[in-house]
Amino acid sequence: GFIRPSGIYKINLKGVPFGKAKELLFKRFQQAYVFKKGQFNVELNTARTISVSIYGEVNYPGTYTISAFNNALGAIIAAGGPTGKASIRNIKLLSDGKEQLIDVYEFLTNPIAANSYGLTNNNVIFVQTIENKVSLSGPFLKSGTFELRKNENLTDLIRLAGGTRQNSIL
Repeated sequence: GFIRPSGIYKINLKGVPFGKAKELLFKRFQQAYVFKKGQFNVELNTARTISVSIYGEVNYPGTYTISAFNNALGAIIAAGGPTGKASIRNIKLLSDGKEQLIDVYEFLTNPIAANSYGLTNNNVIFVQTIENKVSLSGPFLKSGTFELRKNENLTDLIRLAGGTRQNSIL
């Protein structure tokens, strides 16, 4: 949760990702000590573990003890990954009474989004059943099978496929 170095006020670290914690510690220690950036280092020898329950369309549903460094997608992999019936666009993450929807497509197009999929102890992940699956082929940058959400349409499908190739006619 926090550290209290001598000569420095308490530094709260609960829920702070490791990279941001290193920056925070550097800034706070720099206020009390004189050193150059290369003279300061933070290492973590052992990560704490958390308990996460994973249900729905995963190969091995249940409760798992995993490293706190994992995000929701890593936890799903620990449960054997999604089944062939799994939605990868409407995964529910329940944390402290709040629900967050996870969209793997968003993660694939914006890996920074994974930062918002962090886990805390006793989270619940529910992988729902896929609702709308569409196959696409033709003059698109990506072809294959795509999952569409209920409110998505043809324009959204073309966006998911990366658009059309140059000089192609739909």
